[in-house]
Amino acid sequence: ILDSLFILIRCPFNSFNIIFLCVLYIPTVRQPPMIFKESPQDYIVDPVDPIIVECEATGNPPPVFTWTRNGVYLNVARDPQVSMRWRSGTLEIFFWGRPNDYEGVYQCTATNEFGSALSSYINLRVSSKPLHSMQLLIHSNISVVVGLPLILPCNPPVGPPKPGTYWLNSSKSPDRRVSKAENGDLYFSSIVAEDALTNYVCVARFPFTNTIQQKPPLILQVLTVNAS
Repeated sequence: ILDSLFILIRCPFNSFNIIFLCVLYIPTVRQPPMIFKESPQDYIVDPVDPIIVECEATGNPPPVFTWTRNGVYLNVARDPQVSMRWRSGTLEIFFWGRPNDYEGVYQCTATNEFGSALSSYINLRVSSKPLHSMQLLIHSNISVVVGLPLILPCNPPVGPPKPGTYWLNSSKSPDRRVSKAENGDLYFSSIVAEDALTNYVCVARFPFTNTIQQKPPLILQVLTVNAS
């Protein structure tokens, strides 16, 4: 590592038409590390090899990178499933079918002789998207008396990440009697006969991985009560 930079340049001609080479001395600036790129603090990843945890830093001389996981030093050299990119602090984690083993709170440190820089705490979590079996996809019938209120449950996966929810209704137009709760359930303030003309399907959408999970369809059977 050089303390300075020497550049050879061609100097102007002198009166005797002799070419000289001049040496330009430019001192280099020593700098402590500064982290300029890191993974999000709430970092939810899809369980696909490899998991990338970013940490990039500048500094002169170039910094050396180390990591902790849950406050404990992470020995990258002794873990065959973890590697660090060359001249970088970015981790590549090959979880080999067990991604949850590497969940935790990570922190990167970049160090040179002039100081150290710490990344933010990076909470690494693996996205959870449980799938329905074919048996669970069989539709359910729900009977309700006309005029009564009704709640259709959605029960979306917990995550992480927490999914967004919406309902598919094959022929249902917007209706003030119907609203969706924060947990995804569909509320009817008063059932009418026309509510039985469509099926109701709750869909959970995972924004991070841009995937969806469709719940089994619910079929309403609206019953009428004859006045005596």
